[in-house]
Amino acid sequence: MTHSGVDGLQRLGARLGSDILRGVIPFLHIGPIEVPTFGLMVAAAMIVSYYVLRADLARRGIADKTSSTAEMLIVLPCLAGIAGAKLYHVLETPRELFAHPAEELLSRYGLAWFGGLIAGFAVWVWVARAKKIPLLESFDADRPRRRSGTASVGSDACFRATAITACRLPCPGG
Repeated sequence: MTHSGVDGLQRLGARLGSDILRGVIPFLHIGPIEVPTFGLMVAAAMIVSYYVLRADLARRGIADKTSSTAEMLIVLPCLAGIAGAKLYHVLETPRELFAHPAEELLSRYGLAWFGGLIAGFAVWVWVARAKKIPLLESFDADRPRRRSGTASVGSDACFRATAITACRLPCPGG
């Protein structure tokens, strides 16, 4: 590809990126309350995931629809994932953590994906063992939930977080 072709692709990418970012609303303002859309999408993913997982657990005969198993397998790993993501992020930058511990720990920003995965997975395994669900069977029952809640709604939340971060960064060419 020629140099001018590469420049043209870069200009097209920048134009498309700015069009996409223009539609992103990082926060909803409801009176004095500021609600981050990332958190809203995470909550929506948890709700969708709960209903899909509850139905699949009942279909497989693992847990009744009225039991609290689906709630435990959604709420606890999700909360642990959020806490693990924050903890991983602050431990990645110990100098900033020690310089401003309260600001770093209480900031709305800074969730590291790997920390969320590690903590969420560990708590999922713990809940499955506590509920006496075979581990591989719990992973298999979780597959439709990952496709519906996390893959669709959760990917939108991830896009929003990336777009919000990108809005704050200086862009090449203005």
